Amino acid sequence: MKRLFLLISVGLLSASLGWAGQCQAGNLGVYNAVTNPTGYQGAPSCTIDDKSFGSFVYASSGLGGAGGIPGVDVQVTPCPSALCTFFGFPAGEEGFFFEAAWSVGPNQSIDSLIGYTATTLGAPINDLFAGMVGAAFTNNGVVSVVEKTKPNVGTIFLYDNAGGQVDTETLNFGGETSLSVTKDITVNGQSDGNAALSGVFNGFSQVVPEPASLALLGTALFGAGIFLRRRLHSGSKS
Repeated sequence: MKRLFLLISVGLLSASLGWAGQCQAGNLGVYNAVTNPTGYQGAPSCTIDDKSFGSFVYASSGLGGAGGIPGVDVQVTPCPSALCTFFGFPAGEEGFFFEAAWSVGPNQSIDSLIGYTATTLGAPINDLFAGMVGAAFTNNGVVSVVEKTKPNVGTIFLYDNAGGQVDTETLNFGGETSLSVTKDITVNGQSDGNAALSGVFNGFSQVVPEPASLALLGTALFGAGIFLRRRLHSGSKS
């Protein structure tokens, strides 16, 4: 009976919040909707906290003897808001950390594109946080990450080169129900340098459920409790 109550409670919670399967750690060979049309774990999308993520795409190419990085070599770590600060996210952000060995020498370059769509399951999306870690260069080497959005709410430009460094940036905008993000990652050694990058990430503010939604969930759970208590009472009489 306790197990039945737990199942009813979890079912009511999932229904009230509209959550599908939670995003799991993997790689972009698995997440990529082009190479894996059925989606990760056989589903077209997955969730982190109050957002659904899907339509993942990935492509990579290299020049000067540097090869593009295969999707299976790009590790994907979903990050709930309770854990994201471990990766350098601002408090209260949820999102993804993408990790790979982007590294080139003189006259070499690697260009990688990572894209996906975030869809709210509750309140509108009103910010996008982006960052990079492990950026390094020598001489004229360049590391850059250009992040574009659709609908166009702005562009993020991160870089590390002889001219300076910007490794995090946040866009704030009016609420969107869905936002597509495309990251263009480039490491270029130019004529006499080296360039490397180990990870990039995105975060979105987690929206705390509205009081009305919490009240509805509480009412549903309370009703389930009464129902089960009545069943237990009637069963004891028989």
